[in-house]
Amino acid sequence: MQFADKVEKPSKILTMGIGIYFIIFAFCWVLFTTPLLAPPVPEFVINPDSPEEPLVVGEAITFLSVGEDPDGEIVTWAWHFGEEGGSTIKEEDPEITHTYNAAGNYTVKLTVVDDHGISMSNTTTITIKTVS
Repeated sequence: MQFADKVEKPSKILTMGIGIYFIIFAFCWVLFTTPLLAPPVPEFVINPDSPEEPLVVGEAITFLSVGEDPDGEIVTWAWHFGEEGGSTIKEEDPEITHTYNAAGNYTVKLTVVDDHGISMSNTTTITIKTVS
């Protein structure tokens, strides 16, 4: 028995006599879905206990990541403080302190990585002043 492969233009029409026939249709449908993963949000605050205090040469400054990951958790925080020497990576703690040894403008960059391996960055420019 051979059936047509297109309904609109069958290649053959099967006709049989009067009777009861069992027709079995085989059908397979496979659906693949890929979940959309949300990236982490790399937000941070500077000196969360005293945000109005000026940032001064030689004094420790606290940086705290307050960002979130909508579909998981942030597992790595990489900070770059705008000075030579590269990044400091803190894997288990979103808080870090840093001391600047010279006055000036510095670009602070935070890169976070979530538990799906997605990374995002955020930067801000801060001004470090000398003691008056």
